[in-house]
Amino acid sequence: MRKISIILFFIPFLIFGATHKIALDPAYGGTTNGQSYETIYGKNITLPMMQKANSLLSLDTADSNGGGEWNILMTRDDDTTISVTSRVEAANAFSAERYLNISINSYTAATANGSETYSKDITTPDKDLRDKVQARMVEQLETSNRGGKITTQTYYDAANMPVILIYPGFITNEANRNLMNSTDGHNKMGKAILYALQEHYGLNPYDPTGADDFTPPTITISSHTNNQTVTTSQITLTGSISDASAIQWVKINGTEVTYNSSNRTFSGVVNLTQGSNTITITSMDIASNEGTKTITINYAMQSAPVITVTYPSYGLIVNTQQISITGTVTDEDNNISIFKIGNQSVTLGTGGSFSYAVTLSQGDNEFILSARDTTGLESTATVFVKYEQGQQNDTTPPVITIASPTDNSTVNRQTLTVTGTVTDQSSIAVFSVNGEGSLLENGGFSHILDLNSGVNTITVYAEDSFGNHSSKSVIVTYDAGVEDTEGPIINITSPTNNTRTTIASINITGSVTDSSGVETFTVNDTAVQKNANGFFNHSATLTIGENRFVFKATDSIGNSSQKIWIIYLETQQNSGPTITVLKPTNNIVVSNPILEIKGTVIDGDGVQYLTINSNTVTVDNFGSFNFSITLVEGENLISINAADTLGNQSETQLNITYKKVTIESTDDGGCSLGFNNISFGTVLSIIFVFFAFIIFRKKESLK
Repeated sequence: MRKISIILFFIPFLIFGATHKIALDPAYGGTTNGQSYETIYGKNITLPMMQKANSLLSLDTADSNGGGEWNILMTRDDDTTISVTSRVEAANAFSAERYLNISINSYTAATANGSETYSKDITTPDKDLRDKVQARMVEQLETSNRGGKITTQTYYDAANMPVILIYPGFITNEANRNLMNSTDGHNKMGKAILYALQEHYGLNPYDPTGADDFTPPTITISSHTNNQTVTTSQITLTGSISDASAIQWVKINGTEVTYNSSNRTFSGVVNLTQGSNTITITSMDIASNEGTKTITINYAMQSAPVITVTYPSYGLIVNTQQISITGTVTDEDNNISIFKIGNQSVTLGTGGSFSYAVTLSQGDNEFILSARDTTGLESTATVFVKYEQGQQNDTTPPVITIASPTDNSTVNRQTLTVTGTVTDQSSIAVFSVNGEGSLLENGGFSHILDLNSGVNTITVYAEDSFGNHSSKSVIVTYDAGVEDTEGPIINITSPTNNTRTTIASINITGSVTDSSGVETFTVNDTAVQKNANGFFNHSATLTIGENRFVFKATDSIGNSSQKIWIIYLETQQNSGPTITVLKPTNNIVVSNPILEIKGTVIDGDGVQYLTINSNTVTVDNFGSFNFSITLVEGENLISINAADTLGNQSETQLNITYKKVTIESTDDGGCSLGFNNISFGTVLSIIFVFFAFIIFRKKESLK
C-alpha cells in the first residue's frame, strides 16, 4: 500500500506524453545590468544560458526518439527592461507549469564561489525541481555545491506555479566568472536545465539530435561580392546557410528575412545609403549557435551629366549681337549621347568642351542647354544674356571690402563669420566666399565658415552683370589655445556715416560678428535684434538736426566694442542737383560724330553722381564736367542725370542731330555740297568754304 501511495503522490507532475509549459526567465536586462564585474554584466550571462536551455528543449521536442515535449516561454529574448511583476504575469497568462529564473551571485570577498538553487517553498514539486537542477548544474559546471535553499524573496509570490531561482556562480570570483561568461558555460548550463526538467517529469536524461552541436552556421553570400559597387539604392541580398542542425532564423542588419529550409537559402532586401554600407547577416540554428557574415557594398549614386557654362555668366549684359556660349559637359562614365543648345545638336570637343556661336535679339535672350548620357539620365542648364545695342559697357570690377576678420588675424574658434560689403555700378551676378555661394543684403554680406587648424586663406569673389570680376583675400589663423582679446566687429552697410536726409523714418542695416560669439548688441542702450549670421536691420525715427547712434557689442568672454554713426535730418525738401549744359546748344544739327558736352552740376548737399546716357561722368570740386560721346547718324537723345547725397534726382535732355556733309565732283570739274535740314550757321559755314574754294581755283588759273 505504501508503494501505491508514493506513485499517487507524484501523479501531478508525472504526466507522460504531455506537452509541458515551462517559463524560462533570464534575470535583469535593458537598463538593469544585474551583478557586474568591470564591463561584464549579469544580464549578458543569464540570457545566453536560458537561450541555450530553450534551444535544447526545442531540440528535445523535435526529436521523437526520446526525451519530452516542451512549450517554452522566454520572459525576455533580448536586452530589454522588463519588470519581475510583468514576467510573472506573462507566465500566469501562459499557464506555465514551472518557472525557472537564472540570476548571478556576487560578494565582497573574491573567494566566495559555487552554485546554489532556491525554491519558493518546500512543497514536493518545488523542492524536487530545485534539487534536480542543483545536482545537474554542479555536475555540468563542476562548481562547488552550495546546496538547495528556500528563498525569502517575495517577487514571485503572485506566480501560480512552482518557482525556482538558479545561481550558477559568483561574478566576483574569477573562476566562476570566466566559466559563466563563456560559450562553454552557457552550453553546460543549458544542458543542466534540460536534464533536470526531463528527470523532474519522470523522463530519462536524453540528448536530442543536435544537442552537442556547438558550431555556428556558415553563411555564404551568392548575390554580391565584398566591396562591390552598385548604382541602385536598393539591392536584394541572397545566399545559403550550412549547418549540422536546423536553422531557426536568418537576419540582415537585425531584421529577419525569408529563409527557405528545404534548400537552406535566404533572401532579403537592403536599402543603401550613398557611399560605403556595412551589411551584417546573422543566423541561429536550433542549438542556439549564431553565425555572422559581414559584407561591404558601395553605393555610387548614378548622376546625370554636369553642364558647366564658362561664358557668358548668367544675366550678363552685352552690346555685341554675336557671342559664343562656351563650357564643358562631363559625365562620370564619359558617355554623353547627345548635347543640345536649344534644338541644335552640338559636338563636344576634348574633355567635353563646347563653343557654340549664337545671334542675340535685342533685349533678353534665354538658351536651354541639355545633355543626356547613354543610361538615359538628363540634365539641363540655362544661359540668360541681355543684348543692348549701343549700351556702353561697364568695365569696372566690383569693389570688395572685408570688414571681418582682419587680415593676418588669429582666432580661437573654428566657426568664423566673414562680413563686408560689395559695391558696383551694375548688379552683382555671382558672389561667393571660398567658393561657397553667399547672399548679399543691401550690398552687405555675412557668411559662416568652418576653419581648418592653422593658417586659412579666405577669398571673397564677386562678378557683375557685365562679367567684370574681382576678389579679395585675408589670412586667418585658427588656434584654439589663443586668448581672444578683441571685441565684436560692428559693420554698418547702410546708410553711410554723416548722411543727410529729409526722411524722418530710416533703417540702419549691417552686421555684428565675433569669433567668440556676440553676447549683447545695443544701439543707444536699446537691444538690437540680429539673425544667426549677425545681420541686423534697426528702425529709427530721426529728429531735426544731428542724430547720434552709438552701437555697442560684447562677446561671450567680455570683450567689447562700439561704433558711432551720425545721420542728419533736414527740414527742407531738396530738389535734385541743378544741371547746366554750357555746350552744345540743344536741338542743333552737327556734322562731327564726336560731341563734346560741357557743363556744371550744383547741389548744396553735394553731388552723389552724374551720368550721361548711363555713363558715369567725373565732376570736379567746382561742379564742372566735360564728357564726349559718339553720335549715330540722325537724331540722338542725350540724357544727363544727377543725384545729390540725399538721393534727390534731376535730369535734363539734349536732342542733337548728326548729318554727314558730302562734297561731290561735277562734270565741269566743279563740286557740289549736299546738306539737308541743317542749321543756318552750318549753311553759312559751308557757303564760306565754297567761295574760298572758287577764289582758290581762279588764282590757280591766272598763274
